[in-house]
Amino acid sequence: MRQRKPSDDVSARLDALGQRLSELENRTASFRKELRAHGRDLARIGPQVAALEQRVESLRQHSEQQMPAADGEREQARSLLELVRREHEQVRIRVFAAARYEERLSRLEDELGALPVTGGQAPKN
Repeated sequence: MRQRKPSDDVSARLDALGQRLSELENRTASFRKELRAHGRDLARIGPQVAALEQRVESLRQHSEQQMPAADGEREQARSLLELVRREHEQVRIRVFAAARYEERLSRLEDELGALPVTGGQAPKN
């Protein structure tokens, strides 16, 4: 039975760690691209959401100042306004979720960047 040299184990571990590090760097680069794309989307969507909020409020105030409409028309306008408010709230929630996702990716990148490369065994998934 042939015994391995300790240097063979170290070399194999270093190769495995190098390969794992390379894979993590590739994944991190991919996450960074996604993060930049999400950041651009959020920067573009944020002002649009604020403008929509302002328009909805303006329309609400304007509709309250208008001459009284028939009850059926008023009810239809209220239900439409409620639908717009719900959709607007869903957009707001999605933007918030995207911002949280972006923050989590940033923290993950920071953690991966802070991991030391040691001669120990590679972490398990």
